[in-house]
Amino acid sequence: MQTTLDAQEKSTPRRRIALRTHLFVLCTIVLATLVAALRPAWLLGLNNRCAMQLLFHLNCPFCGMTRDFVRIWHHQPPIHNPGSWPTALFIYVAYPILAGWAFLTRRPEIFQHPLFRRTVFVAIALLWVANNLST
Repeated sequence: MQTTLDAQEKSTPRRRIALRTHLFVLCTIVLATLVAALRPAWLLGLNNRCAMQLLFHLNCPFCGMTRDFVRIWHHQPPIHNPGSWPTALFIYVAYPILAGWAFLTRRPEIFQHPLFRRTVFVAIALLWVANNLST
């Protein structure tokens, strides 16, 4: 009886939507990586202007990461944003592991946990500070 209730709880529409969302994000990461590795001119040719930079003359936490990720995928060190390596580690290692674990255990609520949210907030704040100290 208990296993039936657990199975019903784990297959709620909210959880299925959350799992699909993370699958979509993972697919987007793969596609963006392929574009950065195989067709970098497509990314570098875009006129990417950061709104924070235009309005406040400050770099956002992610300013320069597109160029840095293209450099990383072409075996060159990132030079535009000091947070590019940690972000790359999160995107290519930590997030797929967490999303895979959430998918296998049917527990996508891990991404809604207050500790996860606080950690992401602190990481983005540190990226913002580091990206503005380096300029």
